[in-house]
Order: sequence, then structure tokens, then C-alpha cells
Amino acid sequence: MLPGKSYTCIMLLITIETAEQQKQYLHESGPLVLGRQPSGSERHLVIDEDYISRRHLVLEEVASQRMRFEIVGRNDLELPDGTRLGRGSCGEIALPSRLRIGQTVIHVARQEPEPLPDLDDLPVSDGAEFQTLCLPATRQLQSVTQHPLAKLGGVPSAEKLAVWFETLLSVQRSAVGSTEFYRETARAIVELVGLDRGLVLLREHGGWHIAASWTKDPKVELNFSRSVLSRVVEQGRTFFGTPQPTSVRSSLEGVEAVVGSPILDSNGKVLGVLYGSRDSRPASSHVGIQSLEAQVVQLLASSVSVGLIRMEMQQRLHQAEKLAAVGQAIAYILHDLRGPLGNAQQLIEMLPAGSRTAARQDDERELIEASLAVALELLDDSLEFCRGQVHVKPVRGTFAALLGKHLRLLRMDLQTLGVDLEVEAPGELPVVLDPQRMARVLRNLARNAGEAMQGRTHAVVTIGARQVAAGVELFVADNGPGLPSEVLSKLFQPFSTFGKRGGTGFGLAIARELVEAHRGQIAVVSGADGTRFTIVLPAVSAGDEPTAEPGMAASEAAIPPATATGARRVLLAEDGLVNQRLIGGLLRLGGHSVHLVNNGREAVDAWTSQPFDLLLMDVEMPEMDGLAAVREIRRLEHEQGRRTPIAAVTAHRSDESRAECLAADVDAVLVKPISQHDLDDVIARLTAPSPP
Repeated sequence: MLPGKSYTCIMLLITIETAEQQKQYLHESGPLVLGRQPSGSERHLVIDEDYISRRHLVLEEVASQRMRFEIVGRNDLELPDGTRLGRGSCGEIALPSRLRIGQTVIHVARQEPEPLPDLDDLPVSDGAEFQTLCLPATRQLQSVTQHPLAKLGGVPSAEKLAVWFETLLSVQRSAVGSTEFYRETARAIVELVGLDRGLVLLREHGGWHIAASWTKDPKVELNFSRSVLSRVVEQGRTFFGTPQPTSVRSSLEGVEAVVGSPILDSNGKVLGVLYGSRDSRPASSHVGIQSLEAQVVQLLASSVSVGLIRMEMQQRLHQAEKLAAVGQAIAYILHDLRGPLGNAQQLIEMLPAGSRTAARQDDERELIEASLAVALELLDDSLEFCRGQVHVKPVRGTFAALLGKHLRLLRMDLQTLGVDLEVEAPGELPVVLDPQRMARVLRNLARNAGEAMQGRTHAVVTIGARQVAAGVELFVADNGPGLPSEVLSKLFQPFSTFGKRGGTGFGLAIARELVEAHRGQIAVVSGADGTRFTIVLPAVSAGDEPTAEPGMAASEAAIPPATATGARRVLLAEDGLVNQRLIGGLLRLGGHSVHLVNNGREAVDAWTSQPFDLLLMDVEMPEMDGLAAVREIRRLEHEQGRRTPIAAVTAHRSDESRAECLAADVDAVLVKPISQHDLDDVIARLTAPSPP
């Protein structure tokens, strides 16, 4: 270092954001490997997420404010501009930068600390001296720091001993409980303590599982003494020593010394054992095992115990937080359901009153339908949010074709609040999106604005769309008074209901998830002249979107659009009395004849005795469930060379339930409660005559 000069250390500040936590790291120079289990021989940063590969991404600062990246993992990396790159891609980007792999966000920026003042410029008292220590162990080369105890010397210097202990502690910097965490601990037994083999053994189903191991020589066997392990477990303390020739068993054959130290949980129960051993040497070089070596193994075992206890406490805290969130969600949902369900109950009680005209009763029936629709939407929002993951099924079309119908209904809805809806979008604008899901996003945003402005004069909500360089931009704007800054910061969090009358507060949280499922981004700006939400959907090439919906059966994808159809013979398998009447009533309203059975066994028997145009099969029934009945019917059809359309009927709305039904070879899936429109559509599509 030149005299009279001040130096600063330029480093990369890397922030990792996952669903569970946020971490920050400083990296000085050279390549840095990010992954779930990167090699211990390279500078690395562990991201313990299933979506991340063992070695996923390599980062390196190459010039001032520039960083090079290389993707070596299986999943795509998303750049700040939304570009997605796959394995093998590399390039340079400017700093600071925001990268994304699945749900993991990686922020990288230069860390430039304040320059240090020149020591010569500081006032120094007489006789004062400045001293320094050697570089920390984590900054030194492995060849400098990895010394076994035996090579420290009889009386090692304080500096040498401090570096050795720093190295000992740094080997467990990996994520607690990960494979690398255990492997580095086993490695320390060999390379720092100086034994021939190190094992991390965990108790499992009455036996022992080797969580990690390390040996000085790859040819060394990974045997261990169960008698030593039993003694450690029984007394919960460290044992070490040299086996006597008269008591040598096969597991200790050729072993000169062993040590075992307990890994404990928060209750003092032995979860596992840190085990090390040294092989026999010639008689002239007998080493055995020293007390200090056993103490170091116990120190490592205690460090593992503390890490696991801390992880256990974090898991308990996380579980308690989840339970508290669930309780809060249930309270909100029940509170919001009381309103529409109570309204429906009162309206039903009013229907029998003889003094009301037919027109008045029709109005009340419409109000009942609207109240129940609100209740169902609240439940759908709640289920969507609690499921934690949403899926979209994009299709290609124009703005008018995909969203026009939904916007017409939305205009009618806002008019009931005294709010006008204006649309500023070219009808032929090409878009790729899931119309149902995106309409739900737009409706949530517009409905929130409408409810907040209800009662104001000249209240207007504007929905627009235009082509931009990144793809398609949608927006929802209003001319309301705007939102306070403290509300904007938590607007997309659940239970945020600023300016609304009721609601679970899930709407905007779900809206953001739906936009991100489209690989898009949503942002909001607000001021005195109103609030504007902007959604940017990335451009999609012609072959990127599926030709059929994901998870759709081949037969379902080939079904033509619904058309009017004549009366059909329908076999309805349903064990619930209310659902029998409701679904049967809808079928009869459509002019169809209904044959009713109570379980899957009766459905198979009825199908074999007479022909049907369509089977509606409830999934959960006694004696034989619906999917088992479907599989039995398909087996018989294969023998007979015929096929009857079957629609599964289920109360479960999840994609997993749908996939399970389709795997049983049904042709369509209906989710309760079933509307007349959905039922008519399925009947028309499944029973339509085959094209010539």
C-alpha cells in the first residue's frame, strides 16, 4: 500500500428474496456460483429452494457497473427487462440489477463504502500505535487455513490458533439441515481434526442414516461402530478412545481410535451422532486420539445441535404465524359471508308474502341470485388465495373477442354504483391471455375503484389497452381522490380493504398473482387526480401458447363448440339428496330424461343394462366412488368396442382434482355448484354428432 493513500473495498451486495426469508451477502471479487448445493471448492452462495439447481447461476463483476452472468441450471433466468433465458445462456448486464428464478428474486448492486481517512491525518496521542490482525480465515486460501490439529504445533501462536478456529466455524456457514451443511461438518472432522473418516449419522426408524461423510482416502470404507453409537445415545455424551484387541469387532477392525459426540434437539434428545475414526498405523507411529481432538468433535456436534434447534424454533414460529394468518383469514371470510347470506335468507323469507306482485317477487329473486353470487365469489377468492398458487391458460385473440363480453357485464355492474365505465382500446388489438382470469383482474381493480367512488358525481373508471415495446399494456384508471402513500405500500397485501365496503381484501393479492402467472407485471400510481393501475404482459411468439388447455384430455380438446341439442338420456350418479334434486332439476329443465343412482356400483350396473347418451358421475360416493366407476366402465367399453361420454362432478376446484379426474379418462369436469349454462354447454359438447 502506498503511503498517504486511502483505499476502499468495492464489493457486490447480493440480496436473495424467497417466499420464506430475505438474506444479504457481500462478495469481493471473482466468479460466484449460486445454487442449491454448489461445490465447496468454489466461492458460492447457497439458495435452498427446490426450483434452484445444484449449480444454477454464475455471476462475476467484469467492469465498473457491469456484471457477467452464465446460466448453468435447468430453470430459466428472468432479466430486469422481462427477458427469460435458459441453460447455457450468458451475457453482461448493468448494475444494479434484479434477476428472478421462479419465485426467488436476486438483487445485485455494487457496495462502495465511504473512503477511509488517511491515518496520517488523524490526531494521534503520544505513544499510540495501530496494529492489525491477519486476514480472516474466510479471506485466505484453503491451503493456508485447512490445517489439522496435529500440524498446529505444540504451542501454536494465538494468530495461528485463531485462524484455525475461524475456519472450524466457517465450515458450517451453509443452510442448516442441508446436504452441504452436513457434508462440510464431516469434512471438518477429517481436514481440521485430522481423523481418517468423518460421518454425520442421524437416527431413523430405529436405525442409522448416513446424512454425510468425508474420508481422507476415497478407498476408505464408511464403517462405524454401533456399540459406540449406542453408548452415546444412552448417556447423551461424547465417548472416545482406542478399542482393545480382545473386544474388536468387524466394524472396528483396523481402527486405532474412535470418537462419537451426540447431536441433540431442544429437549436434549439425541437426534444423531457426529462420528470420527482413525485407522491403525505401524506400531512405531501409534497416534490414538487425543482429548483435544475429541473436544473439537464435540464442538462441531454442539454447533450442529444449535443450528438444528434454531431451525426447529424458526419452523415452529413460522407454523404459528401461518396458523395465526389462517385464523385471521377465516375471521375475515366468515364476517364477509354473513352479509350476502343474511340478505339472501331475509329475501327468501319475504317471498311467500301474498301481498307482493309477481314483478316485485321477480326483483327479489334477482337480488337473491346476486347475493348468492357475491357469496360464491368471496369463497372463490378465499380458496384461490389460500391455495397459494394460481394457474392461467392463455389463448390468442383480440382484445374485443377475449374481453369484450366481460367488459359489458362490468359496465352494468359499475352502473349500479353510479359509476361510468369507459373503454380506450382498439378492438382488434392482438393479445395472449387467459380471458376469464384477466377479466377477473380488471373487474377487481375496477370494482374497487367504483366502490371507493360510490356517491361521487361524475365518477368514471377507464379501462384501456395499447401495444408497447415490451408487449401489451393494460390499464385501469379512475378520477377519484387518490390513495394515501401509506396505503400504496401495502395495497397488494391480503386483508387490505381501504375505501371498500366489505370484501376479504384478497382481491388485489390475487390480482397480482394472476398477472405474474401471465409472466407480467402490475404497478400503481396515485395522486390528487386519481389512481392508475398498469399491467404489462410480455410479447408472446406464435408457438408459445398451448393449442389446448393444460391438463385437458385429448378427447376434451377435440370437442366442438357447444351448439343446441335435443333431449338426451342422462345417467346421474349422485349420493346427495339436495344435489340429486338440483342437478336433476336442471337436466329436466333442459328437456333431458334422467336416470338417478346413488353410488358408483349402481352406476356401473345401470350402464350395463341400458344405453345412455351421457353419464354425470359424482366423484365422492359410498360403496364405489365415481372415479373407480369410470375406470370400470372404460374397461368394459374397451372389451365391447364402444364409448359413452362421461363428465365428472366434483366440489373441488383445484387443478390437482381436475387432473385426477382426467387421468381416470373422463371427458369433462363440472365443479359444484353447477349452473344451467355450464351443464348445457357440457351436454352439447359431449353429445354433439361426430363431423362427417
